[in-house]
Amino acid sequence: MTRKLFVISLLCWMPFVSFNAFSQDTYSTPGTGVHWDLDSLVEYSGGVLTKFYSEYHLDGELIIAPADTLEINPGSEVDCYPDAFLRVQGVVVADDQSPKTWVTLDTSYYYQGFRFEGEKASVLRNMLIRNAKDFRVVGSQISLLQSHFIDNGDADELGFLNISQSGVLIDDCVFQYNEGAAIMSAANASSSVSITNSFISKNNVLNTSNVPQINLGTTGDNDTLKILHCTIEGEADISGGIGISTLAGGHINALIEGNEIFHNRYGIAVYGNNIHAEIDNNDIHDNTIQNNPMQGGSGLTVWGDTSTQVSFFGNTVSDNLWGVTLLNAPQLNAGDLLHPGNNTFLDNGNGDLPYNLYNNTPMPVSALFNYWGSADSAVIEEGIYHQIDDATLGLVSYQPFLDFPVGYALEFNEKEMPYFFPNPAGQTLFRNFEEKGKLLFYTMEGKKQLEIKLASEKNIDITPLPAGEYLLLFSGEKTQQSLLIIKR
Repeated sequence: MTRKLFVISLLCWMPFVSFNAFSQDTYSTPGTGVHWDLDSLVEYSGGVLTKFYSEYHLDGELIIAPADTLEINPGSEVDCYPDAFLRVQGVVVADDQSPKTWVTLDTSYYYQGFRFEGEKASVLRNMLIRNAKDFRVVGSQISLLQSHFIDNGDADELGFLNISQSGVLIDDCVFQYNEGAAIMSAANASSSVSITNSFISKNNVLNTSNVPQINLGTTGDNDTLKILHCTIEGEADISGGIGISTLAGGHINALIEGNEIFHNRYGIAVYGNNIHAEIDNNDIHDNTIQNNPMQGGSGLTVWGDTSTQVSFFGNTVSDNLWGVTLLNAPQLNAGDLLHPGNNTFLDNGNGDLPYNLYNNTPMPVSALFNYWGSADSAVIEEGIYHQIDDATLGLVSYQPFLDFPVGYALEFNEKEMPYFFPNPAGQTLFRNFEEKGKLLFYTMEGKKQLEIKLASEKNIDITPLPAGEYLLLFSGEKTQQSLLIIKR
């Protein structure tokens, strides 16, 4: 296809670290290694924490000093006044299964929130935190498990859960209806962040900051940022789904796998240099909420130089304004001869034109063994913008391609699948199953050497195939298989 290039406006504004918090009344535990609970703090905090019947009331700053531990009472309810602030320099433990709440009964204001800054690890399980101004983790470790963070604020436009130089594990949590980004880490301070099995929905309620719901910066040398098996649902029309960025330098190692990402301004944005990202088995669809193709709408956008390398396997990318867009000079592998892409691209486009992959870079792109919504190479070509359309751009190699969508559930596991034998093979190749389909042989340079249509036969004549090494691809009604094979 021959179409004029555009410039996509991205992505994620990343914060630099600047933290402070205060309140009028303050109580600090003495730091003598004592294990506190809420009742003992009621007794000793001088009115900062009080109790009326079964309900606790926090009105001021409560500091858990280094060496001290606060165990939050099972089933406790804490009503937080405007100056309520929990600063943790020691440890907080709330690891039982009972529900615990830290909320405001009067929803006309936000309370100050939380700051974890101790070296030792804290655990919050089954917590409801509502109407807090922010939640900061600075130089600390924390696990957030089975908890809900709903209707919270956006202090200093840093996002609600703001992370700097910390290790944070988030599992089976809900972040919903927060004023700004749900989860954000600093651009100038590396952290280790893992977000799994969580529901991230309709955050950035103010809709004033161009930030994704998950907006993460650099990682340490031996750390991998993980976003696994989450649902990321948008509503604000200037908010994307996931953004990872090295705008302030540093590097990122990332694994983004098994997520459903939809109804955002864009799905995933990888922005910056020195990023290594594996993006696998995600369902990225309907990220069109802003409905302005000059401003976003991509399922995946990658901007960076050649130090940014992204692998993209087993994803379904559908009904976005753009499928995948590449800017500047990053390296994308969406399938090669040894590693089938197994991606499905369906109905991505805008202005009545299909855009499944837009390579606005001089870099070549390998995108083999993917389904592009058609088995017709001319139709597939229409949805790919690359060297064929503009000689200054890199070539997208998309043949061989798949004739049908496989989705992310299909795995290329030869031990569990029907197989072909022997290998090396002579003039006859055998298989252990009966299924209609096509058997394709490709040279290691990607040229199709032989195509055989199969019915139910198990003995296959490959006499016309010259001796050599080939990639075999079988596309059947139920089965897809690929393997390297040698013809003697």
